[in-house]
Amino acid sequence: MSGTQNRTATLKSIRNDLTPLRAVLDQALNDDLIDRNPLDKIKVSKLVSRKQAKTDYMVDPFSNDEIKAVLAVAKEYDPRIRNLLQFAFYTGLRTSELFGLK
Repeated sequence: MSGTQNRTATLKSIRNDLTPLRAVLDQALNDDLIDRNPLDKIKVSKLVSRKQAKTDYMVDPFSNDEIKAVLAVAKEYDPRIRNLLQFAFYTGLRTSELFGLK
């Protein structure tokens, strides 16, 4: 949870921070190290106001010129890399989704 003091908390970021902590506390409960998981009654949606949950994050996609430049360099390096990058640019897949394809 490092850096949480300096960022606007979104529901997703709070859930991402709490998930491993919940898992550790659940294991401690299963091992009879604690009597209850203190996070069981916490509703993440109540921790963040609707106004706070909205983010001002703006997507800054590559311009057409930037895409052409990246693809040109990739083609010189390896045409397969160029094809992969072109597919990624034009589908908008996340990196994990792209590499998860078979």
